[in-house]
Amino acid sequence: MKRILTTVGLVASLAITAAGCGSGSDGNGAGGESAVEVKAYYSAPITQFALASIADANDLFPSSIDVDVQGGDSTTGLALASAGRVQFYLQAAPVPEQMVSGGADVKWAGHWQQGIDVVFLGRNGVESVDDLKGKKFGIIQKGLTLSVMGNEAIRRAGLDPNDLTQLPLGTLPAVNAAFASGTVDAIVTDRASAQKLLSTVKDGKIIFDFYEEVGWNGAGVTVDTAWAKKNPEAAAAFMEGLQKALTMLRDEPEKAKTSLGKTTGLTGADLDFALSNFAEHSTETIQPVSEETEKSVLEVMAAEGNAWAKPDFAKQMIGDPALLSRVSK
Repeated sequence: MKRILTTVGLVASLAITAAGCGSGSDGNGAGGESAVEVKAYYSAPITQFALASIADANDLFPSSIDVDVQGGDSTTGLALASAGRVQFYLQAAPVPEQMVSGGADVKWAGHWQQGIDVVFLGRNGVESVDDLKGKKFGIIQKGLTLSVMGNEAIRRAGLDPNDLTQLPLGTLPAVNAAFASGTVDAIVTDRASAQKLLSTVKDGKIIFDFYEEVGWNGAGVTVDTAWAKKNPEAAAAFMEGLQKALTMLRDEPEKAKTSLGKTTGLTGADLDFALSNFAEHSTETIQPVSEETEKSVLEVMAAEGNAWAKPDFAKQMIGDPALLSRVSK
């Protein structure tokens, strides 16, 4: 974990400026009181992590908080959240678990996807996971979610992750572009990106679907624990806004389209697919993360060689259920 947390020192000085720009509400709460400033970050430009952007763009956050939403880069998000520079971080396991193992003071506030909606894609003669030995696997960065998920599928096929050449490419768009160009033979990516890629990569195919096969926290939000203790009402208000965005995505997708398109870069049929797929694979309300789900994550992390990933670690990851007190059931 020390290797991952050293990213903070390299990235935070640049990322703090990025996280400090933008605007949310007008800064005034009820009765003229100053709204509590809240910074949120999402780790990748995909539908599953777009709730804060949708809530911000559609004025769904209560006026008691002034929310600034930034995002799109997993490494930057990791640095900011680990350093306490953002209060909320929208992403998937196992990044929060890695952060906590390294000393970060965060917990899961809730999640809205009980499996991880990503797929393993292969091309250049890769017809199944069994064909990956000796191939090039494009990842964002070793240790981040998509790399970990890929390694789990590789192990299930009886291979060793070291049997592949893993190429760190920095961002999800770069990973997708490398697959489209044929620079890499395989990637793990979100389902909407996969749908778009497979429409143009004629020899591409899905070789493993993680949603049904792997128990996981596939989309959720962590909260800075110390901040939440000092600002419980603001923390609950942020979760309320996320719930409103989740409801909009499911029940009124046309209202969410403009802001979702800006976040994801999807248009037309690709955006329609992302919306329908999200509705199919998300919960109706934001749910607390269960110990059972966390233990499934820890099993995979233990297989990755993380000594801290023991079953009792699960309790350290689960946040105060009171944060969901204002979420409509």
